[in-house]
Amino acid sequence: MKYTIENITTDDTGVPLDLMGDVQYALMWFVAIFVLDFILVRIKWFPEKNSATRYFSLHVIINAYVVFEHLPDIIATYSDPSVAFLGPCNTRGVMAIYALHLYHIAFYQPLDFIDWVHHVVMVVVMLPIAYLLAPGHLLGHGAFYASGLPGGLDYMMLVMIKLGWISKLDEKYYNNYIQLWVRAPGCLVHAWLTYHNYVEAVKRYEDPTIPDRLEYSARPLVEPHIARYAVWVVIITFYWNGQFFLERVIRSHERHIVKAAIEGKKAKAQ
Repeated sequence: MKYTIENITTDDTGVPLDLMGDVQYALMWFVAIFVLDFILVRIKWFPEKNSATRYFSLHVIINAYVVFEHLPDIIATYSDPSVAFLGPCNTRGVMAIYALHLYHIAFYQPLDFIDWVHHVVMVVVMLPIAYLLAPGHLLGHGAFYASGLPGGLDYMMLVMIKLGWISKLDEKYYNNYIQLWVRAPGCLVHAWLTYHNYVEAVKRYEDPTIPDRLEYSARPLVEPHIARYAVWVVIITFYWNGQFFLERVIRSHERHIVKAAIEGKKAKAQ
């Protein structure tokens, strides 16, 4: 039978998302980040107002936590990718990501235009929608690539530049490979898995012989007729995010290579 969203039937199987608990957890992280930032200033760790390097340091901490929380989701997703949405929905890392970016908006003004683009598209719009869909292991899968391991490695290198441990060109070189071979493919895979799992979810909803969810699956907080559109927000934003920032990193790397070559020629000519 051709699957259509209009014929979906639902039941009460599954675990409801703890919305209030997650809001409290995000607020807890917001306060924790404020305290961490205060401590970094007091110990003279790039204490300048709105220091990008201090924010990068906070990002490294949060990204490491995201990896810790959601690496099991990565393993579970790739173990059975067609039904990743049926797994438990761990929201802890996502709440930490949300808190960090809200903190950035609140305390690190003025933000660059590209920061506003990223924060509005991925945090203000996409993240709450993905959360409301309660996509099981896929929630952690997306967090791992969008604000987990790849970003954490690059933010760590950006801090290392300020410490004088590596050069800007070194960071551009390594980040080029991180974006090309890890982050961008991860975002593209996530876009596809989101679509594929949505199709599988619709099939299960329509088939009266199998449960649409398992006992430990999270129940979405949006109705099916809304989910059919919401899922495309996640798909499109992840596809855009992976490719858009990959292009930016590649172009930045190219500019620094050309700049280094020009400066090298000038030095030889003197």
